[in-house]
Amino acid sequence: MEDFVKVQLCGIDPAELARRKGMQFYLDGVSEETGEIKPGAMNVAYFGPELSGWNGSQRPRVMRLRITPTHMILLDGSIHKYAQNGKNWDQFTMPELLKAIEDLADVTGCLPDQMKVFKLEWGVNFLPPVGTKEMIDCFVCHRAGDRFKGMSGSSASSPGLVLKRKHYIIKIYDKGGQYGLPDQVMRVEIQILDRSILIPLRVKTMADLLIPQVRANLTTYCLKILDQLFISEPKLDRLDVPESDREFMALTRDPSYWQTLGRQPRLVAKARYKRLITMHVEQPVVDVLRESIKTAFTASAALSVGDVLEQHMKVQNVTKGAF
Repeated sequence: MEDFVKVQLCGIDPAELARRKGMQFYLDGVSEETGEIKPGAMNVAYFGPELSGWNGSQRPRVMRLRITPTHMILLDGSIHKYAQNGKNWDQFTMPELLKAIEDLADVTGCLPDQMKVFKLEWGVNFLPPVGTKEMIDCFVCHRAGDRFKGMSGSSASSPGLVLKRKHYIIKIYDKGGQYGLPDQVMRVEIQILDRSILIPLRVKTMADLLIPQVRANLTTYCLKILDQLFISEPKLDRLDVPESDREFMALTRDPSYWQTLGRQPRLVAKARYKRLITMHVEQPVVDVLRESIKTAFTASAALSVGDVLEQHMKVQNVTKGAF
């Protein structure tokens, strides 16, 4: 489901927004009496649930709203945390998303179909097929050899990896460890950084996120990205295989190996690794992982088309009647 979003609020007056109840501007770029924006000022407001552990260098609340010197209104933050009181470890359901979009429209005065999406993070929490740490260790690299790096803020008790590409960022980490949960909960996030990627997926505004086909497009896109990763099979290490195969498997766990291969040799190597899995493993971890993610995406959007469209119209009618 959706997590971090960055949108531009269109069709509303920045000065009017600055006077709205609940908007606390931390910089003095807006006149308290008239709402006039001073030239060259960057104005910032925070709202929504508080974030625990704020130390002054991070945002104190989930959502951040900015008015730029050119009067562009930008809103960013985790809509998942906005809906769940500052946390994002539990499943984020469609009714919660609908309510969060309605609340954002109510707070800002901007209709969902006027919230232009520039960045979108699509994430899912699930129980991994093996231990969380063991599962994270299986993520080796992108198919071209691009390495995962340690995620900022990760630790031995809550390990995490990040891979940055031109159009997206992948994060894989121990969500259970992050929040001290008793169960092993793993999280996979894909943040789409480029609006030119979102538009072909039919994601232009926040209202589009309520359309079932758009959600299917996002799920398909994210699964395709995951299919581009090399994910090792931990069960192979525990099997008695020929020495040549064992040496080959050791090579595949080094991103440098994949970087030295051209496209055709890379396909040959992947095919060989897949044959080894087919020969020796009944339930490959990558298949279980993919199905777990697909199931979690589907479950988080488990409303019928009619339900979603009905709720979509409700959001539009409520916000249009409020302003």
